[in-house]
Amino acid sequence: MKAAGKWVDPFDDMSRPPFDLSSVGIDTRWLDVSLSDRRLLLVVAHPDDESFSNPGTIARYAASGVTVHCVCATRGELGTIEPELLRGHAGVSELRTSELLCAADALGMAAIHFLGYRDSGMEGEPENLAAGSLHQAALEDVTRKIVTTMRVYRPHVVITFAPSGGYRHPDHVKINQATLPAFEAAELGPGKLYYLAGSVTALRIAIAAMRLLRRDPRKFGRNKDVDLVRMLDEATPTTTVIDVSAFLQPKIRAARCHRSQTPSLPPGPIMRIMGRTERFARVVPPWRSGESETDLFSSI
Repeated sequence: MKAAGKWVDPFDDMSRPPFDLSSVGIDTRWLDVSLSDRRLLLVVAHPDDESFSNPGTIARYAASGVTVHCVCATRGELGTIEPELLRGHAGVSELRTSELLCAADALGMAAIHFLGYRDSGMEGEPENLAAGSLHQAALEDVTRKIVTTMRVYRPHVVITFAPSGGYRHPDHVKINQATLPAFEAAELGPGKLYYLAGSVTALRIAIAAMRLLRRDPRKFGRNKDVDLVRMLDEATPTTTVIDVSAFLQPKIRAARCHRSQTPSLPPGPIMRIMGRTERFARVVPPWRSGESETDLFSSI
């Protein structure tokens, strides 16, 4: 909301209802309209990105009273789906929307803001060129929608993909390219911007294990389209480590919501060991050096 030449925090008036952003092409699904004086915004590309990247962090901060919103650019239309899972749903888009809302509820998020683009598929696939896909969308258009969401909800912390997108998915890369300029244009004052940063140790272990089993670490995942070696080469250095050991159960519940994308989960002991912390790279304000941060909201 703009007044007297500047953007005014809509949460200054706690009696205001949530804003309707449909006029700018954003479809918001609400789970909790209560408001907080600490707010976090996650900006991702597909349903399940929130549950396979930093779910413990979302659950931890939501449980502490932080209002957590998620911008999701697409509805994951190109995800591989077993036909029986589509029963009762009009299509992949509707199914994956319901899965995301299930996960959002499990993690304690307040709202999901869909930007209205189509899934572009993995790098090099024909769908990259499809009209309406996120990959083909004008960067200025994507940035504008993210700026609008930021200006309205005024997050103190924003989390998104690193420049590589994690594993070079075109939609992840596009979201990174749009979120940084959006953060700058939104003028969030003392706000902080973080990139997702996975565990380098975990990647090295996974690569070594696959080679030990005579499997190609450049062809990882359900569709063998994720290159772990490239991920390791492009890994973002960690500046911030969040202890999420107390939030294993919300993480498991959220992952189970995405059953079209996760037929099974690792055994509990492995999840407890590998999922005790989640890692981030602080971008704004720039990280100088020193010990890792342990709180995204420190100094705010």
